[in-house]
Order: sequence, then structure tokens, then C-alpha cells
Amino acid sequence: MDSRPLFQSIKLLQGLALGFILLTNSLPAQADPNKNNKIIQQQVSEDKSTLEILADKALALEKEGKNKEAAENWERFIELFGKNFGPDQPDITPSLNRLGILYYLQGEYIKSEPLLNRSLAIKEKALGPDHPDVALSLNNLA
Repeated sequence: MDSRPLFQSIKLLQGLALGFILLTNSLPAQADPNKNNKIIQQQVSEDKSTLEILADKALALEKEGKNKEAAENWERFIELFGKNFGPDQPDITPSLNRLGILYYLQGEYIKSEPLLNRSLAIKEKALGPDHPDVALSLNNLA
């Protein structure tokens, strides 16, 4: 799993969070902006570390053939990623595909199909319907 888009998204989140605080003037006049920035950076850093751990653990569990445990880690990864970056952020699609395929391998087709459809919809919106990555997502649904 290429983590570069994830790190770019985390940096973007840091900047957006700080910008939101500063633009909305939600800080009291006596508050130290540097302290609040450190708190935001700490939270994003903790979430980034948690995301990295969850993804690494899920991949390791997949390699060991422990699909149920891997799926649990991907579920938590997707939930935390969505909370931090939005549920339709294109960087989430590989994780949605992995979880959808894991469910498929376990015979849980009812859980698999919505994840693969969600990944497809996000890719179509971000890349257009004729992009090769969209074709790969369509193949996962076949």
C-alpha cells in the first residue's frame, strides 16, 4: 500500500484544521495559537500513527491468511480515515477494495458489494468513468 497519498492528506488536514481555527476566530484572545497548533498536530500525528499501525497489521494478517482479523483492522482503518479525511476521499479506495475482497473471500457477499460499489463511485467521481482504475473496480464487482 503506497502511503504517500495518506501522508499528503494528513498534511492537508493539519493545514485545514489550523486554518479553520484561525479563520473562525474560535480561539479566545488569551489563548496561545502555538499551543493549539501543537494540540492539532499531536492529534493528527496520533491518528496518522494509528492508521499506519492498522494498515500494517491488516496487511500482515492478510499474508498470514487471517482474513477475519485483517477485515476488522481494515474496518477500523476506514472508520478513522473517514473521520479524519472524509468518507469519500479518493485515497480510501484501496482500503475499501481490500476489505470488500476480504469479505468476498469469507463468503460475506452482502458486506462485500457495498464496499466495492463505494470504491467504484469514489473513483468514477475523482477520475472519470473511462479511467483504467475505474475498470479495475468494475472487475472487482464482476
